[in-house]
Amino acid sequence: MTVPTDSSLAVRRLMADATRWRLAMMLDGNALEAVAWSPGGDDSFIHRRLELDTSSTIALKALEDAVYDTPLLLADYGRVDILVDGDPRLFVPAEAIALDDDCRRTLVEAASPGFTGEILCDSLPAVGGAILSGIDRETLGFLRRTFVNPRISSRLTPPVSYFAAASRRSNSPGIMAVVADGRLDIVAIDGSRLLLANTFRWQSVDDALYYILCVRREATADSAAIYLGGNGPLREELAGKLRRFVTSVMPLVFPSEAFRTGGREAMESPFELVILPLCE
Repeated sequence: MTVPTDSSLAVRRLMADATRWRLAMMLDGNALEAVAWSPGGDDSFIHRRLELDTSSTIALKALEDAVYDTPLLLADYGRVDILVDGDPRLFVPAEAIALDDDCRRTLVEAASPGFTGEILCDSLPAVGGAILSGIDRETLGFLRRTFVNPRISSRLTPPVSYFAAASRRSNSPGIMAVVADGRLDIVAIDGSRLLLANTFRWQSVDDALYYILCVRREATADSAAIYLGGNGPLREELAGKLRRFVTSVMPLVFPSEAFRTGGREAMESPFELVILPLCE
């Protein structure tokens, strides 16, 4: 399958009947990443990255402007998913899912005194837990007003779910590290037990190297294999540095289901958005 580089064919199909399509977006620092696809359809994958100009306006206004200036995002999709960074972010036992809002707020405020935003709760059945994450009230309100019944989740929910499913048959711990410009997501799992999941900001690849080696030492006693994904050139540079210290460094295999839907454009899209439908 070949996807047009400008996605023109896919865009025409989407605008003809958006109810057959899904939209997934991710707030990532000063950018809004978005992918749209038609489940089971050929030539049906679109990726857009919208830079948010926060230099002259507040972050929420920059987000609003980017969304309203992009008609592709405002089509009548059959389903909309939105991933947010979430601050603060807590991993808690699965029992937290049954807690009422006041109890969840007590947990979050204990970790982040003075927090006044809204709280999201994502179930992680593969590891017997959940993620509680905070989001600004105004941002949450805008997302819910603008999109029809959006499912809003922590950005780490898909990577944790995906790697937990992939690690289910393993008898040894593993680390999945997904590198992007200035950001590194690390998930460490031993069987069905979540050891660590976090996002690290970096300024040089050596910073990313340090974070991975520290997690491997502290969470797995230097015993975990490392699976690297994300930005191609950064991933290769990081892999070369890691192999000086760790023998078991392997590429994170790109999901064949995602490639069938989106081809090369999917491979160049944010990993969290690409694997989202595989984690349901």
